[in-house]
Amino acid sequence: MASNRDGNYNYDASVPAAALFAALFGLTLGLHILQALRGKCRYLIPLVIATLMEVMGYIFRILAIKKPDQLWPLIPSETLIITAPAFLAANNYMIFGRIMAYVGPEYGLVGHEFITKVFVGADIVAILTQASGGSMLSGDDFSSVKIGRTVLIVGLAFQVVAFGIFMFIALALDLKTRRKLGDKMTPIRPLIWAFYVSALLIIIRSIFRAIEFSTISFESEVQQGYAITHEWMFYVLDSLLILLATIVFNWIHPSSYLPSRKGLRMDGTTYEVRKFRLFRRKQISVDTPEPKPEEQEMALSSSRLEYGQYFAGFVDGIMVYISTMCILHAMELTSPTLILKSRAVRHSRLMYLGQAMFRSLAALASRQVRNKPIRARNSWLRTLSQASSAFLAPLHSTKGPTIQYGGDDALLPSIFDSSSHSLIDQSSKPTGLFGNSDLAQPSDFISLAKRTQRYTKRIVDRIVDYGQTESGSSTDLATLVRLVDRLSDTLCCVIDTAEFVRNSHPDPRWVAAANDAYEYLCSWMNELNTHVGLYKSLDRLTKDPEAVARLSPEEKQVALLFIRDFEKSGIHLPEAQRVQFVTLSDTILSLGRQFLTEAAAPRPDVKVRIRDLTGVPLNVIRSLSSSDARGGEVWVAPNSWEARMILRYAINPNVRRDVFTASNALVPEYVDTLEALIKTRYELAKLVGSPSYAAMTLGEKMARDQNSVNEFLHSLASHHRPLVEAELGKLAKIKQEEENSQETPEILAWDRDYYITRYTSGRSSAIAPVNSFFSVGTAIQGLSRLFQHVYGMTFRAENIRPGEGWDPHVRKLAVIDESEGVIGWIYMDLFARDGKPGGAAHFTVRCSRKMADDELAEREAEGLPPLAIDGMRLRGRDSLHQLPVVVLMCDFSIPTDRVPSLLSWHEVETLFHEMGHAMHSMIGRTDYHNVSGTRCATDFVELPSILMEYFAASSPVLATYARHYSTGLPLDFSNLQAQIRAQSPVPALETHSQILMAALDQVYHSNQSNSLSTTAELVKLQKELGGIQIAPNTAWQTQFGHLFGYGASYYSYLFDRAIASQVWKKVFARDPLNREMGERYKREVLRHGGSKDPWHMLAALFDEPELADGGAKAMKRVGEWGIE
Repeated sequence: MASNRDGNYNYDASVPAAALFAALFGLTLGLHILQALRGKCRYLIPLVIATLMEVMGYIFRILAIKKPDQLWPLIPSETLIITAPAFLAANNYMIFGRIMAYVGPEYGLVGHEFITKVFVGADIVAILTQASGGSMLSGDDFSSVKIGRTVLIVGLAFQVVAFGIFMFIALALDLKTRRKLGDKMTPIRPLIWAFYVSALLIIIRSIFRAIEFSTISFESEVQQGYAITHEWMFYVLDSLLILLATIVFNWIHPSSYLPSRKGLRMDGTTYEVRKFRLFRRKQISVDTPEPKPEEQEMALSSSRLEYGQYFAGFVDGIMVYISTMCILHAMELTSPTLILKSRAVRHSRLMYLGQAMFRSLAALASRQVRNKPIRARNSWLRTLSQASSAFLAPLHSTKGPTIQYGGDDALLPSIFDSSSHSLIDQSSKPTGLFGNSDLAQPSDFISLAKRTQRYTKRIVDRIVDYGQTESGSSTDLATLVRLVDRLSDTLCCVIDTAEFVRNSHPDPRWVAAANDAYEYLCSWMNELNTHVGLYKSLDRLTKDPEAVARLSPEEKQVALLFIRDFEKSGIHLPEAQRVQFVTLSDTILSLGRQFLTEAAAPRPDVKVRIRDLTGVPLNVIRSLSSSDARGGEVWVAPNSWEARMILRYAINPNVRRDVFTASNALVPEYVDTLEALIKTRYELAKLVGSPSYAAMTLGEKMARDQNSVNEFLHSLASHHRPLVEAELGKLAKIKQEEENSQETPEILAWDRDYYITRYTSGRSSAIAPVNSFFSVGTAIQGLSRLFQHVYGMTFRAENIRPGEGWDPHVRKLAVIDESEGVIGWIYMDLFARDGKPGGAAHFTVRCSRKMADDELAEREAEGLPPLAIDGMRLRGRDSLHQLPVVVLMCDFSIPTDRVPSLLSWHEVETLFHEMGHAMHSMIGRTDYHNVSGTRCATDFVELPSILMEYFAASSPVLATYARHYSTGLPLDFSNLQAQIRAQSPVPALETHSQILMAALDQVYHSNQSNSLSTTAELVKLQKELGGIQIAPNTAWQTQFGHLFGYGASYYSYLFDRAIASQVWKKVFARDPLNREMGERYKREVLRHGGSKDPWHMLAALFDEPELADGGAKAMKRVGEWGIE
């Protein structure tokens, strides 16, 4: 037995048994061909076809057993074996029709032509009914599944009943000829008995198939009926019966009992043999006058009404069936992307083609009834297209809601997928970057920066004047907040634009100019951050309880954030402490840069013997040997790709240990730098009155304090601990088998990558790549469709004026709200180019905010560009609003004339992730710049983008866009799921590693950080959390670069991932394209930007009021949600 329980069958399928029946059917096939040729029995062609189909079916069955992870041999195997008896039954009908014609049609209940037309048709209808039932069985709705099961069984029962009626007609003929003809029937009696035996065997087999299908469970792949889980029943009640049904006609061949000449009767007379025509006029008597043309046409139409509804479609349907199967088989051979893992669903999937044929037949019959001419070739191609689409489309097994897509839905694929497509409108008037006419050339940047500085100085003077007034009214405070926000926005519009240009513009002149403008305005902003007059003005008014009480929640939040920003710079400290604050801040910056440099610095090479590299791919060994190999030894650079391959494939654990230890070497100088950075941060926190750097950092975040962060991390670790132990257990089992150990071994640090590779080996080899189903254009189209479903928003491509863009491949999308019209713009800089940084990013060029009535006049007087303050009135709003502008940047491959830019699944997730940030900027259009869009708490900002990754992998969303760039065929969702699992085989271990790093970050920035040992704390923490322990003589914390950029807040990404997992589970999982849920999420979360406490947002979204207060209890609750 070839073990196949986890493959294409629900049992250990037998290769020898399949080979035996392939051989036996092959022998009877050879005899049938010889007998048919010798007897000139063309009417036995269905018998030859049926036997040939059985032979091919069992050959493919052997391949399906040997290739358990591939569907291409299963489809023809199941199709051929299931449908072959239909041809055998058709052969029985034709043999009996010949018998009836030979003995005389007058002895039968019906004419012999009726037999071949009606009962073959009934057999096909039965198969198609079963196909319809099978297709319904694959649906998601339980009621549809129940109906589908009923339809399927009814189809099988109909086949048995039709055969039973036919047998009744046969018995009636037999009895009547026995009575009327007596001994004259003796010569053909053996053929009649052979016919009875064959028919009985087919009936028994059909009954078995009905029972088999009725026992399939579409709710569980494990709990299936006896018939579907025991191979012997298939071979005894299908294979053996059909084999005997074919052998009986080898033994008693019709050519030995029936005349080869058609039209010859038993009594020696003949009857006129009429050539078969699909549509035939009624016979006209010689004595009858020739009917008029219109009467002939009426007779022809009547004949079509009588016969056309079945036969027109039948001929085309057979062509569709054969052609489509050939195409599918060829596709599977070249690119097996249609792998289906569910055994129960497989059975119903094979029925889709029949359903497609059924629909096609109905369409063709309808055309025949309407007497419209059909060209055979065009009809066939059209029907083939319909059948292929109907067969392949249901592979998603999810039906999305019907919607008329708006925006530029049909144009988006070509806009992004064509290398020759350009949106640059050469006929329009030239402008500057982002439509800013004052950025038409590089030298304009510094000029714009200087004008911006002059204008903001005027705003600063007004703010200081407001702060010196005595009224202290809420109107003064609201005006002051608005002025400070305008000050911040005016600077950020230029600084953010310069930040993007200096990081991504292909022209070095623009990069240099942007750098100059950026440094010029950042220097001015640093002055403002320590401007005592600004701080005192805002501080004095915010300390007036009555004035604060009359502010809106958004105004309060903005005022609080500005106060915190000022105090982060130590502006509230006495003069001496402010100087010390600046000194410590500079030291932290210097140590941080040094730490990042050392984190990326190469560690000393390690020497390994070539003979110890058993298991390592040959190309890796060759790469190492080509450098400096002496005496059978090579030098390996730690953290190089060769080192990573050794950790994954080297069988020798000692060589893995040496390479791992070298890659994470403890370098005392690097440890000193990290500990100096941590200690200096602690001193800065103490200077401003905080017990720790974590306390100083977390006050403005959702966590609020370090105790809450630790509650979250420990709760999350507890949630994942069983999963971590289970995954480690799987790896340990592989190690135990490899070492032939009696006890379960420990997975060491250098074992991790090796045994994960062993665990996944063979699991992903049969997974077809999905890149061909994700072009950039269709992905953008899918995003637009998704946003229309859930938010009522779409993308519209807009022309780019000369000078507005920075690369010919840049595209500009307007975001259109169905109620408000244009709400913002996204510049899509998606394709790679020389000098462009790798990775993906979301740049905010301009935030949204409400504009004061006097701003336009002020800016015009200052000569400032319209970009910085381009206001538009939105539908339904009386006020003027500045609309957001963002850039979404990736480094995808450039499309060619023949092939678009195709994305890996990771790139699809990246695109969706960054678009989550972009849409947050579009929807979070608040009245104040400082809280709009993504300007929210650090531990909340990733929620919208991470949630988009869940949408990307959702079957209903994939159904809107994931299709082959060339054929248009939909993606096989099960294949994508398999690839995702292969890319992340141990997700709990990966999450556990992130928890460890986040917890370590908190330990390093606690109130004990003044005198801690980073290595000792790492070892201690790892023992507390469990998992894979730290290797001796290593210090990987010196490579933990995020400790500088995300000091005390590394937990944020895990935290947002846990929240996103819960949002998906509670809001979108059941129906990802549900508009009501989308509006709820938009209303409760996205539209607030950073203007509302995120805990209040989540409490409203989840309808859990207890979350609104936040704190340690709420943080612990988030940890309990886990990450799915």
